[in-house]
Amino acid sequence: MESEYKRDKFIDYLKSEYSVTSFYYLQLFVHTFKLCTELVVLDGITIKFLDEGKIKHDYKEDALLALKHMLILSALSKIMVLIESFLSISDSLLFAYKEVPKKMLRYRQINIDNFINKIKKGLLTKIDIQTIYGFPNVSDLPLKDKEKFLIEEVLNHSAEHILTFYKRIVKFYDNHRRPYNKFKHGLSIISGLKPVSSKDDYPMIATLDRCEDVAKMKGGYIPSDKIFPAEYGWYNLITLIPYRDETFNAYNDILSDLKKLVSVLSENHLIRGFNLGTNYLPKIIPTSKDFSDEKFKKLRKIADTKIYPKMYDPAPPTFQFELTFNDPVLTELRNHIKINNIATILMR
Repeated sequence: MESEYKRDKFIDYLKSEYSVTSFYYLQLFVHTFKLCTELVVLDGITIKFLDEGKIKHDYKEDALLALKHMLILSALSKIMVLIESFLSISDSLLFAYKEVPKKMLRYRQINIDNFINKIKKGLLTKIDIQTIYGFPNVSDLPLKDKEKFLIEEVLNHSAEHILTFYKRIVKFYDNHRRPYNKFKHGLSIISGLKPVSSKDDYPMIATLDRCEDVAKMKGGYIPSDKIFPAEYGWYNLITLIPYRDETFNAYNDILSDLKKLVSVLSENHLIRGFNLGTNYLPKIIPTSKDFSDEKFKKLRKIADTKIYPKMYDPAPPTFQFELTFNDPVLTELRNHIKINNIATILMR
């Protein structure tokens, strides 16, 4: 049977085409990515518990508000890190699989910005998305032309749908660059601000920055003719984040988008690898709500009868990593940890 052949040849395929290193790196990435999304959730839980009085503390009202504002920035910064990693893995998957770990271990901000510009200029194509998400080459599927046409139509729609997620994520990233950068560098943050006017019932978080070239600014801005006193002349940008439910909801929506796309990316590349890159279909094919339900049902019927039975589809591997060292490395490792609480090992 074809599925048994694929099972027997899976490791050989990884070594020759897919790269064992890239296959397992992708699993490590997904595993860590999912854990990091939970850190964002924990920030939200901490704020909720503080609001509900479930965490004992002796903060006064103003200090507690300022602390909760910093927790908002902490959650935002984690989301921004996840976006950067997500965009980087997407960019890396456009190239040879064997290069993915190398590109990911040393990606730079310029690479992220270039990929963002590609999305904003409409240069990230449906074919690019299908490559990033491990979609099959439909022409290679052992199907009738009419069936291939249907599958290609669904996959093209799915790629367009996924592109809308990228555009939404990039817009969020651009809009929140300044507070994220101030959290990383400079800490020019004012937390615990009261509402800016009597019409607003929510407090604000402010970050202060300076821009000399407005044309290069990322995200939108509101021009103001207010002149700051001389002692405040070191900044000319104020970014305000409202402390309200809509802010939390926006963060949750982006986090949900990221989790969904990373899950699709991971599942599809597992399927691709297990099936030697041929005669397979993704188990997860995202489509918009308005896409033809009839066409999708037809695709599932073709997949269930002609594709899935021939696929090798084992349970996803559980990521395991074990450290084993002998002396003198083990002794040195213990000494470094004892003295510095950290140790770095160079493997040669």
